[in-house]
Amino acid sequence: MTATILDGRALARTLREELRSGIQSFIAVHGAPPALAVVQVAGDAASDSYVRSIGKACDGVGIRFLHQLLPGDTSQETL
Repeated sequence: MTATILDGRALARTLREELRSGIQSFIAVHGAPPALAVVQVAGDAASDSYVRSIGKACDGVGIRFLHQLLPGDTSQETL
């Protein structure tokens, strides 16, 4: 069996281009971009970094990104 070497950066670039194209088609039909909403309770450094990276990825392909950070004592009812 021969191993296949994948170029992760090239694959990611191709995927982002395909997503941008699909999102432009979505906007043409619906008049607005799709959106991702993230509700984060009691952020910490690792979670904050992860959420920022998701936001950048969304911005990179044209998805609207909404982020709400709530305090750690937020109740289930409030959520």
